[in-house]
Amino acid sequence: MLNNPSFDFFLKETSKIYPVSHALWRVWEYFEILNQQFEYPLLDLGCGDGRFLSIILNSPSRKGEAGEICGIDPNSVDCNSARKSNLYKEVLCSSSHKMPFEAEKFRMVFSNCVLEHIPELEETFLEVNRVLKPGGIFFFTALSDFYPENLFYVYLFRKLKLNFLSNLYVKFVDNILKHYNCLSGEKWTELLNNSGFNVKSIKYTHSSKYLKIFDVLMALSSFQYLMAKALCKVPFPSLNRLMISSIVKNTIKDEYRLVEGANVNIVAEKVK
Repeated sequence: MLNNPSFDFFLKETSKIYPVSHALWRVWEYFEILNQQFEYPLLDLGCGDGRFLSIILNSPSRKGEAGEICGIDPNSVDCNSARKSNLYKEVLCSSSHKMPFEAEKFRMVFSNCVLEHIPELEETFLEVNRVLKPGGIFFFTALSDFYPENLFYVYLFRKLKLNFLSNLYVKFVDNILKHYNCLSGEKWTELLNNSGFNVKSIKYTHSSKYLKIFDVLMALSSFQYLMAKALCKVPFPSLNRLMISSIVKNTIKDEYRLVEGANVNIVAEKVK
C-alpha cells in the first residue's frame, strides 16, 4: 500500500488542505471508499465542501469515473464551496432528517464521517431509506464506541487513576467535535434494520495504537488550523506528508483484520 500511486496522491492532496491529524484520520477512510463500488445517481450525505470526495474520484485508481452526484449539507458556506467544485449536479443546503428529494431518487447514498455528528439519527436513516431506490446501497463510515474509550489522554488519565479527568476529556472532545453517536457495530446494525435496511458488511479501521497517535497530534492540528485561517493555507504541508507516511508505515500491521476499531465502515441495502 505504501508504494501505491493512490496513497501518494492522497498524501499530496490532503497534506495541503487538512491539518495533520485530520489527514491522518482520512487515510483508512480513503482506502475503504476506494474499494467500494459507487452506484449512480449517488447522494453525498454531509458533503461538506466536496474536497474529500473529489480526492477519491480523482485518485489514480478511480480517475475518469463519472456519474450523477448530488450533495446535501446544513452548512451554507460548505455548500457554496461544493457547488464551485463542479463535482455535483446539485448541492442543497438542508438537514439530513428532512431531505428535499423525491422518493426513490438515488441508487446509492454515501456518507463519510458525518453520522456521528447528527442528533436526529433515526429520522436520518428513515430519510435515507425513503430517497433510495429498492435494493439501493447505503454506504457510510462513522465512529464506533471504541473511539472515546481508546483516546490517548483517556488511556493516560486512567493509568494515573484520574478517572474524573478521563471522563472530562471525553466530554471535551465530544463537545468540541460535536459527537452525538459513537455506537457499536451491533447498535448501528439495529438502527439500520429498524429503518428498513439489511446490513451486508461491517469493517473496522483505526486501531487503538493509531487512534492514540491521532489524539496526541490533535494539539498540533489545532495550531495548524488556526494558522490556516490566518494564512489561507495549511502550514508545513511537507512535514504533514512525512509524518503521515511514517505513522502509516509503522502502524499498518495493526489495521489488518481488526475485530474492533474507532471507525466503522458499513454497507447496507434497502430491503426490496
